[in-house]
Amino acid sequence: MRMADSPSILSERYEIVRKLGSGAFATVYLADDLRMGRPVAIKVVAHSADVDDRVLREAHAAAKLNHHHIVTMYEMVREDDRTLLFTEYVEGQTLRDRYREQSLSDRDILQAGVQLCQALEHAHKRGVVHRDIKPENIMLASGPDIDVRLMDFGVAQLADRLS
Repeated sequence: MRMADSPSILSERYEIVRKLGSGAFATVYLADDLRMGRPVAIKVVAHSADVDDRVLREAHAAAKLNHHHIVTMYEMVREDDRTLLFTEYVEGQTLRDRYREQSLSDRDILQAGVQLCQALEHAHKRGVVHRDIKPENIMLASGPDIDVRLMDFGVAQLADRLS
């Protein structure tokens, strides 16, 4: 299976629509979940000693969490050469992008802060400390109201896996 500009099918279920972005450890794609009829984000992480623990930590942290302001993890699939993380797709922009546009009012920023605090409180009560809060890891869902979604628990600390 390869990710290409042309549509491809993963796990006989997910049709790749387009690449959303890439970072130091992963590439993220928008895909259609053909079974459930919904869009999903797929984070594709190539296996290496440097990132394997990070991917498992992210999946385990996300599995402990169920909150409106935290991106929902649907499943993790480990293949020979990579791991796929299937998550809720949030149409919108990162807090960094919205800030650069200067399109946020003081009230918007306050609402975003309150929602982020609610997400972090939920995580902390379940023994998950995010440890990478930054504007790139905070999505603002499209719509008339501020609706924050916290993403990327790759460096999270789990209370049951202290190290």
